[in-house]
Amino acid sequence: MSLRRQNGLTLLEVLIAISIFAAIGLASFRVLSVVIDTQQVGDEHSQQLSRIQTAVSILDKDFQQPVSRSIREGQRQLPALEVGEYPYTVQLTRGGYPNPMELPRSSLLRVAYSIGQHPRREEEGSPFFGDQRSYLLRHYWPALDRPEEANIVTVGLLPDVLHMQVGVVTDKGIHRQWPKPQRNNSGNQVDEKVLALELTISHQQLGDIKRLYKVY
Repeated sequence: MSLRRQNGLTLLEVLIAISIFAAIGLASFRVLSVVIDTQQVGDEHSQQLSRIQTAVSILDKDFQQPVSRSIREGQRQLPALEVGEYPYTVQLTRGGYPNPMELPRSSLLRVAYSIGQHPRREEEGSPFFGDQRSYLLRHYWPALDRPEEANIVTVGLLPDVLHMQVGVVTDKGIHRQWPKPQRNNSGNQVDEKVLALELTISHQQLGDIKRLYKVY
């Protein structure tokens, strides 16, 4: 009586097959992990680019439409353009403030910029809660002429901004402080014509972002 050969896999063949499938699975996992990481990096860069484009667009609208209109803050008279005065890097009056609902308000807007932490960093439940990054902050007031303690709206435009510098370009040079009273030999104040605003924003990842705006 002859023995029939058993059809099937030996233990060694099973182990080899398992090893091959494990290697294929590991390689597939690594490829998938690289794809996911690449997509995440791409999404982060895309979001960062979107934030930068939004911030630059808002900056352009503010700095391209300056208006020579001073304002009153309590008992003080503030010039139309103010640079280097604490707590703001720059403060100006701009035109072109849209009013689609035709509310009883001016088409002019007083805006200011500074560097600081996000205004919602202390709000529990806010996506910015505990955020310690440095932001480019935009401030604006609902009314041009206002009391000294008027309400102010502050928005965090762009994170990871280290420094902001504004230069006032005139027919006599560039100034980091404005207004800049100058007097001639007779003691009379010399007027300088403002030609442009030079804006430099230092970003942690992107380096310096520079813009030049012709004004008035």
